[in-house]
Amino acid sequence: MASKQLINSVDTTVEETLAGLCCAYPQLEYHPSKRVVLAANYKNRKNKVSIICGGGSGHEPFAAGFVGAGMLTASIAGSVFAAPPPNNILHALNCVSNDAGTLVVIPNYTGDCLNFGITIEKARQKNLKIAEIIVGDDCSIPASDQGRAGKRGLVGLLFVIKITGAMAERGNSIDEILYHAKVVADCIATYGVGLRSCSLPGQGLMMEMPADEIEIGLGIHGEAGYHRIKIKSASEVITILLETISETLSLNTGDSVAVLVNNFGGTSQLEQGIVINEIVTQLRNKNINVCRVYSGVLMTSLDSAGVHVSVLKLPEEFKKIYLDCLDDKTDAPCWPGCAYTLPTLDCNNKFVDNKVPGVERTTSLPKNLIGPKISDRNANILKECLLNACKAIINNEETLNTLDRGCGDGDCGSTHKKLADSKFCLYL
Repeated sequence: MASKQLINSVDTTVEETLAGLCCAYPQLEYHPSKRVVLAANYKNRKNKVSIICGGGSGHEPFAAGFVGAGMLTASIAGSVFAAPPPNNILHALNCVSNDAGTLVVIPNYTGDCLNFGITIEKARQKNLKIAEIIVGDDCSIPASDQGRAGKRGLVGLLFVIKITGAMAERGNSIDEILYHAKVVADCIATYGVGLRSCSLPGQGLMMEMPADEIEIGLGIHGEAGYHRIKIKSASEVITILLETISETLSLNTGDSVAVLVNNFGGTSQLEQGIVINEIVTQLRNKNINVCRVYSGVLMTSLDSAGVHVSVLKLPEEFKKIYLDCLDDKTDAPCWPGCAYTLPTLDCNNKFVDNKVPGVERTTSLPKNLIGPKISDRNANILKECLLNACKAIINNEETLNTLDRGCGDGDCGSTHKKLADSKFCLYL
């Protein structure tokens, strides 16, 4: 059974979604027949290296959402979960080619590597100056089980795109940019967890997942992960992910990192905030210096529920350079960095309770009670009534919620339970 989706036709989803992006950001240039999106300044980069990337659709806003000065010069989209064809890639290369050269960032999937590789060879025969890097940052699958294809390319490649894009804007040569692209790519580890698979346009779920299980290492094409486990708390799940990431990157006390948290597309912002807090808390508890945190819907798997956690270990030799590049402004509409991404001087967040000056909070009853007095016998009866009322509210939480759903937001029972089950009852 097909899932409910807001589409017009399965055959035109890619062209229409790219057109929608360019309606929202009209300075982007869109070539519909080639599914290519270009930065506003792509014609005026004679002395600056161009950066291009692409892949299958269904991962929006990747890659078109990261087109703009300071990141990608152009993106190329394939059909849903399919690599872009060589002719379209060649069109993008011809558009952005200049004397400074072009760096092609390729996510490590067989189709992408083949189609981009074929195109690069054709372009070089035309004397276009091109360098390429294949990025595979997935650390969820042990090396012994990866096969010949190697690590999958996941959201961590945005670190490569942001840093190389900033270097290109600064005027670095293509050789310098390629060198740092390789250094950055080798310092990234990404691990994902999925709660629900995705639905292709016009189709149902690609994969069923039991209600009490989660997929460790879920990919971005709806494919199964490395293994399934029973659902756990956010804290426990993040511990599993960070253990493997830390081992992959050989993280030690005092190391500095940048973190990127990617929403698969169907995860609530409430959950995403909890995940971010867990990641930062657990890393800082290990005395890892979390220098930057980026979060958003960046490289999705249609409507999948889950997150990718990507960590960039900052080499001490290039730490300042890479942080500066991450901090550099970009016109790319979907990069999550902003002025608030930059840390304060002490770098660690301070959580301050709001207190009214001169008013102290109290956890005990006042000594001098004012009001009518009742006998001990009546006091015990009243106490028993209140306790029974509290128990009744707690036992009927779901019934009250169900009644509230008829005309409200369905939380009446849960709200009243908080009072009935709170410290108020300890005074009874």
